[in-house]
Amino acid sequence: MSGTLLTIAGSTLVLAVRAREKPAMELSPHEWASELGELRAAGFEAIDLVDSWLTPGAMSESSLRELRVVLDDSGLGLAGVSVIRRSMTDPVVGEANLEFTLRSVDASASLGAPIVGIGFHNPLTAQQKEWPFWVVPGYQDARDDETWNIAAKRVGLVAERAAQHGLKVTLELHEGTLLDSPTGAIRIIEQSGASNVGINPDLGNLVRIPARLPAGWLQLIKESLPYMNYWHLKNYMRIEAPEVGVALSYPTDLEFGMIDYRAALRLALAHGYHGPLCIEHYEGDALWAIEKGRRYLEEVMRQLQEGGVVGAEAAQ
Repeated sequence: MSGTLLTIAGSTLVLAVRAREKPAMELSPHEWASELGELRAAGFEAIDLVDSWLTPGAMSESSLRELRVVLDDSGLGLAGVSVIRRSMTDPVVGEANLEFTLRSVDASASLGAPIVGIGFHNPLTAQQKEWPFWVVPGYQDARDDETWNIAAKRVGLVAERAAQHGLKVTLELHEGTLLDSPTGAIRIIEQSGASNVGINPDLGNLVRIPARLPAGWLQLIKESLPYMNYWHLKNYMRIEAPEVGVALSYPTDLEFGMIDYRAALRLALAHGYHGPLCIEHYEGDALWAIEKGRRYLEEVMRQLQEGGVVGAEAAQ
């Protein structure tokens, strides 16, 4: 919807998880356009290009040019490119993932993206693929000083490459990693010394864990506010029975679940957040779920504006 306070982007994650005969990277530009057309038909004017759908860092220059033409012709703006499950802290493939991330930054610049999202989450294990991955404890980052130092150094290198292109970098909060709290992300940002790095407070990643929550979503968003420059939004219901050690979660629409996105948006807007809102969803008809999420966010922002909740600084 034109005229909303913030850009609302649909995530290509909903395209990545669909069943198809061959990977999206092997489809033709015409087929890319067809799939992106579904997001456009769902009312989105921008996308978060999550690279589990198409992987810019693995594309040739000619393919990148073709993709840029497809994006331009689709009428969809590019909110950003999210590079996922390429952890630069991994003790085995971290250096290779750094090189891939640097290529992804270059590719994102070729596509005209203003920001590149990175995280430290690892590929899913075979065991996790048999279950919804968020209900199975996954890989855990080491917490020694060497790992923190490596993380900060490599984020700094990515930020430097991004700055050469005039791009920003955002760190996605994700369970099981050094970025599993705003505190960890801030430590890495400050240690890297980079001025073009911020936080993507993907609250859904942190409230879905199969364990007692160390912090509530409200605390997480408040701690992230000074550094927020991108935002993935999704929601989960939780069922907990601590006496028997049960903590389960499942995806739900944005307006439901344990995260109150009206309150979170009020806080973010009042603090001056002006980045995109990128809607994600897992399971079921994910495309329909993010379309409903777009409508919900548009209505919430309209009400916040009309109610005078948003300060003049945030509305500029």
